[in-house]
Amino acid sequence: MQEAFMNSVDLHRLDVPRISGTPFEEVTDSQRQAAKAMNFLLIDGRIGEELTVAHPLRLWRIHLPG
Repeated sequence: MQEAFMNSVDLHRLDVPRISGTPFEEVTDSQRQAAKAMNFLLIDGRIGEELTVAHPLRLWRIHLPG
């Protein structure tokens, strides 16, 4: 995270490939927005064991440990 910040890499865009497997160069703005929402929900502690994020082309189901 610090390395990404130091290199001006968008952290939300960086998370999309980890979630969906989409190559970083192909991340769409809507995918970035979904990752941003997840990041803030994680930080804020508003999600439980499972988070579902709607995407225009598919539904991402992310299972969190714990």
